[in-house]
Amino acid sequence: MVPRYSPRIRAHFPLIFLGDGIAAQGTVINLSLPGCTVASWEPLQKGTYLALQLKMPDLDTPMIVPLAAVRWATGRLCGLEFIRMAPADQRRLATVVLDSLNQRPSAETSFLPEATRGT
Repeated sequence: MVPRYSPRIRAHFPLIFLGDGIAAQGTVINLSLPGCTVASWEPLQKGTYLALQLKMPDLDTPMIVPLAAVRWATGRLCGLEFIRMAPADQRRLATVVLDSLNQRPSAETSFLPEATRGT
């Protein structure tokens, strides 16, 4: 088994995705620097290209991913790879993931709803 080249963090926040004939919502359930896993009622096919708006609860504005690809899909779950992002959003994503990995609990790094946070 090949190890992941980027660690993931648990998450639970909405996203909107748009593609050729697709406009739907889903929930990000984990997040990493190169992508995320999403649960959605909209079936997606491997190889589909999408634009994303990630609505992280602790960020003032959505994180925009103009180009993402569905790398795998099973039932309601799919894996998305972020292909194109503005440098500012790349930095925001890196800060969020790395801060969470360094276990610095704060409003800026926790992406689980209040009820599920370990307090």
